[in-house]
Amino acid sequence: MTPALEIKNLTKRFGKITAVDNLSLSIEEGDVYGFLGPNGAGKTTTMAVCVNLMRPDAGEVRIFGKPVRKDFLEIFKDLGCLVEIPAYYPYLTGRANLEVLARAGGRLDRKETSELIELVGLGDAAKRKFGTYSTGMKARLALAGVLLGGPKLVILDEPTSGLDPAGVELVRDIFRTRNREKGVTFFISSHNLDEVERMCNKVALIDCGKLVACGEVKKLLTPEIERCRVECDKPAEAAEALEKLDLVSAVEIPDGEACVIIHMHESRPEEISRHLVEQGFNLHALTPHRLSLEEFFHQKLGRPITPEEHGKNLDRGGDSG
Repeated sequence: MTPALEIKNLTKRFGKITAVDNLSLSIEEGDVYGFLGPNGAGKTTTMAVCVNLMRPDAGEVRIFGKPVRKDFLEIFKDLGCLVEIPAYYPYLTGRANLEVLARAGGRLDRKETSELIELVGLGDAAKRKFGTYSTGMKARLALAGVLLGGPKLVILDEPTSGLDPAGVELVRDIFRTRNREKGVTFFISSHNLDEVERMCNKVALIDCGKLVACGEVKKLLTPEIERCRVECDKPAEAAEALEKLDLVSAVEIPDGEACVIIHMHESRPEEISRHLVEQGFNLHALTPHRLSLEEFFHQKLGRPITPEEHGKNLDRGGDSG
């Protein structure tokens, strides 16, 4: 089957800086594909090339098998995209802005416009001028604009940035519903790793313009070695006791949690629990530990994330690379 989006050996430079370095990805039809990386990793630049806003220095991008540089006008009817901050007319209402956008694409359908306004939760706010909108309302209108015309492929750069928790949940539900009921393919960049883990079936992680890892979320988060979460009293002392077992290859104590994560050569939780009880510890729980996407992110990058790369936390947007 022809991929919905295929990136082949993509390279993009800005002077002496290589923003994207020989990147290749294949997003199949029906995927909800997360695109991850610290700020400056090359995510926004990659997406800009994908939607023909930038010309690559090498490589190519194909959408449904057609080269973006050559056939973009034909591709455009099946594509919805949002890269960087959307620009709307501040003196027009939200509804009027959507109608202008629909006319520009040759697909004005006032019934569809009304349905999308309700879908993204704008309601009566669509009657107000865009210049009066909050950041979250602007994000909702932008999402409605992306979905105009029923695109088969949607490319979104930080779609939940500026939304409150209710807005983030709404966006997640819209993506899932469109994907399940209409088969829409999504390619989404985000710093909200928890949301990506919930929404996406596949992810790619890039750093310094290069691919670090990609694949199905479930497979990527399945550890190569057995990991177990041990909840007990005195976790620091328990960690010291567990380190002495031949069965245990590594021990870690997560910040701010009263537990120990152990790495085992083989799955023998009964031996772990017996050892702790014999040593006088009160064991509260012993459960398999699955990697989170955030743990995977840090593990694969192999270095600390600087404040400049992600702001104060990984849930903030603002990728300029």
